[in-house]
Amino acid sequence: MIVMHEGHGGEAGGPAKMRMHRMGMGLHGRLFDKADVNHDGKVTLQEATDTALRHFDMADANHDGKITPDEHMQMRQKIRIERHPA
Repeated sequence: MIVMHEGHGGEAGGPAKMRMHRMGMGLHGRLFDKADVNHDGKVTLQEATDTALRHFDMADANHDGKITPDEHMQMRQKIRIERHPA
């Protein structure tokens, strides 16, 4: 997951800058590989958007366009089981 933070350029009133923070594996691992659909070593905005929408659709169990805390928990459990089967 990539989190964008808006910051300032050092002094008050300086130009706003965007910084990216990696959380977990971020774009340097499985998420990058999943998002890089055409395997060209780059993730386009379209690839990233499509990947995020697929992930959202998988989590939205009842397909109402919203992810509830319960749906989120179910998705996390499903991923955990897939990564570490018993």
